[in-house]
Amino acid sequence: MSRSYKKTKIFGNTSSSSDKLGKKINHHKFRQATRLAISTGKEPPYSLNAVYGVWDFPKDGKHYWRNASKRDMVK
Repeated sequence: MSRSYKKTKIFGNTSSSSDKLGKKINHHKFRQATRLAISTGKEPPYSLNAVYGVWDFPKDGKHYWRNASKRDMVK
């Protein structure tokens, strides 16, 4: 793996390495809202985005970096 490199010049907008924590919080809040809705007799949320938005995740999307050097392309 020492010679592996990215093929495209697309990078994340943050220094966070993954969205794992955001996904964990998202699923927890969704399950919590579903349990509460069912216990009160209301309609449960139909999607994960209804409870926790994707903009609240640690990573804020990606962008294309046209002038990326060879060093930036190394994984």
